[in-house]
Amino acid sequence: MSDVIGLVVDMRRPCRFCRREWLAWLAAMREAAGEAGMLPGQSNGPRAGESGKGVEPEKLGVCLIVAGDGDIAAVNLRNLGCSGPTNILSFPGEEGELGTLFLSADTLERECVLYGQNVAVHARRLLAHGMGHIMGFDHGPAMDEFCAWLEESCPLPGEARQ
Repeated sequence: MSDVIGLVVDMRRPCRFCRREWLAWLAAMREAAGEAGMLPGQSNGPRAGESGKGVEPEKLGVCLIVAGDGDIAAVNLRNLGCSGPTNILSFPGEEGELGTLFLSADTLERECVLYGQNVAVHARRLLAHGMGHIMGFDHGPAMDEFCAWLEESCPLPGEARQ
């Protein structure tokens, strides 16, 4: 299921974006974080002091599960005690991995309709938000700045990387 070392996309629900597109976004974000020294085991970022357990920071694993509202609601309840679906959940990984992201394709589409957002822009924003959390950031200005930078580092379909 992985074309890029350490990256896995599990498509449990049909989605506007294919597995290859999600992998490209994850790879671009992980690469950008690595260039900034923000990955675990590098000099910057909240997880700087962690060991990669023999894994190079640029190859730390990320698993993205694209699911439906029912699946993400179950994960939300089981792990966080919250009922109902949400857009993205993030779970930092153990040594050797960044973590796991659960993204609801249903909630992504619904939020785009409700708020008039471009679906690719919103998908990239949610992915950056989840990546920020698995890299150790909590909500606040530092996370907002880092996530905005990750978004800009990750081209939308038809754009070149900046």
